[in-house]
Amino acid sequence: MITRTNTSAELSTGEWQQLYQRYAPMMYGFIMNILKDKVAADQVFSKAFIDLKKHVREIHTASSPRIWFIKYAMQTCMRYQQQNKNLNSGVNNIYSAGKHWVENMEKSKTT
Repeated sequence: MITRTNTSAELSTGEWQQLYQRYAPMMYGFIMNILKDKVAADQVFSKAFIDLKKHVREIHTASSPRIWFIKYAMQTCMRYQQQNKNLNSGVNNIYSAGKHWVENMEKSKTT
């Protein structure tokens, strides 16, 4: 969980660093696993983390930030596939892989 030092929708630099340290490796690993292309994964990951500023409240109120990050990464990968390759099969593969990751995380929360 992110330790909040303020109540605004903005995160301090320290809070962003905490967020990045905790969730970036998992999020990047998921994106790389899906796209299997380092250049594409780097682009998608960078865009996703920059866009996270729009979702601060959702992250803070999520019951499981880990699952929230994987779902967000999955959606970002799907948008990337649709915009750059226009492959519906790629979108279906991303959805299936993301669903599998989320199910495994939910199982690990209960054990």
